[in-house]
Amino acid sequence: MKKVYILAFVFVTGLISCAKEQLSADLQNCMQPPPVWCATVRCNPDGKPVCGCNKITYGSACEAQCAGIASYTYGACR
Repeated sequence: MKKVYILAFVFVTGLISCAKEQLSADLQNCMQPPPVWCATVRCNPDGKPVCGCNKITYGSACEAQCAGIASYTYGACR
């Protein structure tokens, strides 16, 4: 019976590891260097929040872009 528990633990640990690797790859694809213009612009929330590909809500598209977010959708994250 002990072997079954050990095998189950190893299997579940492997699944979690694969999920973490996929999440890490997705986040790497989500991030990019901020645009050059971000150095001279101050972004403010504009009442049109966006949900970044990292599942974080930003107050505006400008804020998301200057945070280095590669893609986003309009509206708050759920």
